[in-house]
Amino acid sequence: MSMAPPLAAEGMLTIEHTRYAQVYKGKVVERLYPQIENPKIVVEKAEGSSPPQRVLYGTLDEGEVYLVWNL
Repeated sequence: MSMAPPLAAEGMLTIEHTRYAQVYKGKVVERLYPQIENPKIVVEKAEGSSPPQRVLYGTLDEGEVYLVWNL
């Protein structure tokens, strides 16, 4: 699995690219989901003709509860 270097857009958003996913995290995502700790949005590219799926990852209760939420 190769990973491209993270890109920063005005220091507010980091985008990491892998072969089958793009991971968005940073202050912009934190502002969108303030109730979630360490939020990140992952756009997963399925093989074949399926459309990409957006998933929100993070934690609640100081890391006690792991969150996976389809957007």
